Amino acid sequence: MKAIIDNKLYDTEKAEKLIEFKRSGTKTVECWGALMNLPYRHDITLYKTAKGNYFEVDEVDNVIRVVTEEQVKKLLTNIDPDLYIKLFGEVEEG
Repeated sequence: MKAIIDNKLYDTEKAEKLIEFKRSGTKTVECWGALMNLPYRHDITLYKTAKGNYFEVDEVDNVIRVVTEEQVKKLLTNIDPDLYIKLFGEVEEG
């Protein structure tokens, strides 16, 4: 899958696949004039480009989104601390 975002090419074939995870939450939608909060659960794959940029692929919406290093750090602290350490180095023990 490929996308051009801010005049840069993001290509899943050329980037390093880091992790697959599920993102869930609620989405507000309008239905017959009323607002409803509907649950969603999306399969997401996180990638890193050769230039060190990050992007994610939402497999449900079939879209590529660029994410910042800070967003990746926040995500990995919750779902994969070992990958966090691999990418960003050791952290101080609590």
